[in-house]
Amino acid sequence: MKLCVFTAILILCLAFTTQDLPVPPDQWNQETHLALARALVGEVNFGNTRVALEEQAAIAFVLVHRWHVRQRLVNKNESFLQTVYAYTSANKPHRRITNRIRWIQSLANPTLDGQILNPIPQPAYWPHTRQTWGNHAPGWVATYRMVGQWYLGNVRNMCPGASHWGGKTIDPPHGNMERVQCLRNFQNRFYKVKKRS
Repeated sequence: MKLCVFTAILILCLAFTTQDLPVPPDQWNQETHLALARALVGEVNFGNTRVALEEQAAIAFVLVHRWHVRQRLVNKNESFLQTVYAYTSANKPHRRITNRIRWIQSLANPTLDGQILNPIPQPAYWPHTRQTWGNHAPGWVATYRMVGQWYLGNVRNMCPGASHWGGKTIDPPHGNMERVQCLRNFQNRFYKVKKRS
């Protein structure tokens, strides 16, 4: 009897814990963590400020929303990682490969056994015309860490209800979208599908 009660409590605790995660554990591994962090650098840049990290997290929440929609309407077996690749500028397979995309795709895991590497490996194709990698490495570490905290459910969604994001001028939404009022102003704009009257 005690074993049954203990097992039931354990199952309830695990169910509660996984419900709070943005994606289920079977969709999360080192490859997904790294791909999402790279994608967010491509969409927002490095997480050098709290606002940048919050905007990156808001995009991650939109990706979860899109993943659920794609599973329902397109491919029920699509992984979260496949959605990350399909919807982020630095990962789209049909995009023209620029040097920027090359260095984003070569950003390496900045940790080893949970400890920050010193120095942080510079990505291949890093442009010599920009500031030195040492100035940007802390932002890469911050983005990578934020993604880990986001997966654990420890990061707030600053644009609740958003199902799309895009640049202010280069990625306007379709006519059935309306702007989401985020809890902070970001460089990207966030949208949701208009409710039918």
